[in-house]
Amino acid sequence: MVFIKHLNKYLLFMVISFTLAACGHAGEQADTSNAVPSSALPDQSLIHLVKAQDVVISAAKHTDSNLFKGLVVQAGQLSKEFDWANVTNPTYYPAVHIADINGDGVNEIVIILTTKYGTGIKEQEIHVLNKDELSELALENPLQVLQERVASEISHEQGQVKVSVEAAGSKVERTYSEEDAVVWNEEVAFGSIIRYSVSDGIITAAVPGSVSPASFAVNALLEYGPDLKVRSIRLEPAL
Repeated sequence: MVFIKHLNKYLLFMVISFTLAACGHAGEQADTSNAVPSSALPDQSLIHLVKAQDVVISAAKHTDSNLFKGLVVQAGQLSKEFDWANVTNPTYYPAVHIADINGDGVNEIVIILTTKYGTGIKEQEIHVLNKDELSELALENPLQVLQERVASEISHEQGQVKVSVEAAGSKVERTYSEEDAVVWNEEVAFGSIIRYSVSDGIITAAVPGSVSPASFAVNALLEYGPDLKVRSIRLEPAL
């Protein structure tokens, strides 16, 4: 009887010990399943604006203006913040292209930002980044190129306004009635609208030229070469 009594106590002790061990092990499994590596936790202060392949452009969610100021570029495991801006209107969120722009056989990241828009206004910026280290490549300023290479003249004769624009052998001539505008420019003005595009690894800037606050006479198309400098300018009448 004494042996049976001790055996029962031993069996009871083993059952209790096994139960406690099982509970402890289950608790460990629950903690492990809920754990997330800190590097994988999303940054709740950022909003993703656009993604192309493994490239993501983000900005701070909270802004006190109509501009996102300070954009974060993430390419794979690399991340870098840039002192850039883009309007908060989702219609004009950044555009991203992954293409070999400089002809070195390696793709670059091309980011087109919209910094201002409205009636007769659309200003864009373009940035070309080395995909391996997110360093920026210098791109020739299209407005500076137009100022140096485009010649224009606006003349007034017998109630007519004659416009002549010429660049690198490309020429556009337009004639308006003096009454078509209250105020006329002294020369064709570029800069209120800049549109960038990327196709087949080639960057193009389209820059209309105005002859009055509301009229555009010509559209200048600037094509960039692999050295990221303007290699050609083509002029065409604005629609």
